[in-house]
Amino acid sequence: MLNKPLLVRDYMHETISIREEGATFTDVIQLMISRKRNGVFVVDQDNKVKGVISAWDLIEHVVPDYLESDKHLAPFESENVLIDRVRAVANDPIDRFMTKNVHTVHEGSPIIEAATMLSEHRLRQLPVVRDDGALMGCINRTDIKLIFAEILNLNLS
Repeated sequence: MLNKPLLVRDYMHETISIREEGATFTDVIQLMISRKRNGVFVVDQDNKVKGVISAWDLIEHVVPDYLESDKHLAPFESENVLIDRVRAVANDPIDRFMTKNVHTVHEGSPIIEAATMLSEHRLRQLPVVRDDGALMGCINRTDIKLIFAEILNLNLS
């Protein structure tokens, strides 16, 4: 029977981040692919969270606005439109496409707070921060699912 406090710091894991200054679309793609992730937190020089970039943010940045508003035109586009668009945005600074309003959770918060935030805002992951706001790690939906299994004493091997 689980009888310990369930705190974020005990269940968070390492995350990947990129410094905001000078980082580009290409840098984010390279980092996400090399680390096999679909999201990256953007931090400043003090390691404080300034934004988040997901694979969705990258896709939305590449797809032309006129196609987002009129999707049925996509099949009629030139075969090279994707290639041209990716090359056109390759050096765009990350502040053009990162999500800037980022929810965070404190490392000492109870897991129920993180679970509530993930649920309420339909998030995949939350950055975990210290008292000074510096990024410590992250907690995601899979972490919460594993906590459920721990509470239920499920054998996961």
